[in-house]
Amino acid sequence: MLILQLFEGYLNTMLSNQPLNRFKRITTSGAYYPEIDGIRFLCIVMVMLCHVENYVRLFIITSGDTQFSLIAYLMQNGGMAVFAFFSLSGYILSLPFLRARFLKTAPPSLKKYFLRRLTRLEPPYIIALVLSFVAFVYVLHSYTFNELFPHFLASLFYVHHIFYPHSYPLVLAVAWTLEVEMMFYITLPVLLYLLYKLPTVYRRLIMFLVILIVPWLRIGIFSYNNFLFANIPYFLAGVLVAEHIVLKESPLSFLPASIKPALLACLFFVFFVTGYSPLSFNHVGIDAILLYFVFILIIIDKTGYRFFANKYIATIGGMCYSIYLTHYAVISFVGRYIHYRFFNENFLGNLFMYSIIFLVPAFVAGAIFYLLIEQPAMKKNWWKRAGNKAIMTAEVQD
Repeated sequence: MLILQLFEGYLNTMLSNQPLNRFKRITTSGAYYPEIDGIRFLCIVMVMLCHVENYVRLFIITSGDTQFSLIAYLMQNGGMAVFAFFSLSGYILSLPFLRARFLKTAPPSLKKYFLRRLTRLEPPYIIALVLSFVAFVYVLHSYTFNELFPHFLASLFYVHHIFYPHSYPLVLAVAWTLEVEMMFYITLPVLLYLLYKLPTVYRRLIMFLVILIVPWLRIGIFSYNNFLFANIPYFLAGVLVAEHIVLKESPLSFLPASIKPALLACLFFVFFVTGYSPLSFNHVGIDAILLYFVFILIIIDKTGYRFFANKYIATIGGMCYSIYLTHYAVISFVGRYIHYRFFNENFLGNLFMYSIIFLVPAFVAGAIFYLLIEQPAMKKNWWKRAGNKAIMTAEVQD
């Protein structure tokens, strides 16, 4: 009986909120909206499944056209989730500026705005970049130092898309999205200043026209996804949702609440099914507007709140940056030692097995990276405290 009681107490402790609190996202304002991290969870899982599907298709079951399998294709198209990340950035980053514009709060300090981006995002990115560079050059011997170092410098300063426009970054392949994000961070204050000088009708008309027309105007080098021009509709979709939030508008309030969960599921399905050949359906031109309505349903109408705000879902979603930076390396590392067909030629069966094999260590590695690297960088003015600690240590040693 005593053993059972001890076991029960141990189980209750393990399942309590305490372990989860250790992984909780630290925000500048202190305000926390779990549904936002719930969206991040869905996005990072879809991106990871996309890379798992690519691995199975390229190295395990190389025969056959997997595009005719809807499940496999949805996973293959999971990379579309990076555009939802862009919309989230548009939403989150524009909120303080729009609150100052409409609610007359103190305007954000541009110095603090850029310093926060620098101190919050750079440490995890630089460390992931250095680790990847060392692995490629000194562990895997995939490149020589001289071959890879120019790519390392280009990625370090977020200009790989400029010097190597026809390829994704060699050192950290997933970093192409971070280059797009950085371009948006830099241009956002000017963009908002210009847009919000206009009357509401003209401003919203321009934003909707950009969202709807730009996808059809991709020309030459600007047609590549690793340039801001090609992705500005996704960011603007998020800005529009932020404006609705600040002005307390609910564009879909006329819809019955009972149909909104089904509508949300349909919008997600349509978003990820783009290009599925058996349906002869390609809607790349309306992806941004789909995300606009998805965010209205989740963020404004709280559709699916129980799922997106679930403490486990939101906690994992809060670590998405670390998981994003590390998951591709984990898949590549684990994949070097596994080339086994668990279900012969059954693509979906093997896909299921490899999803488990890759995702579990990817989540674990991402969580460790988050605790050691990213979470400390979330703390406001962390570098000042680190500097003070170093000074105090030196004084003690003296």
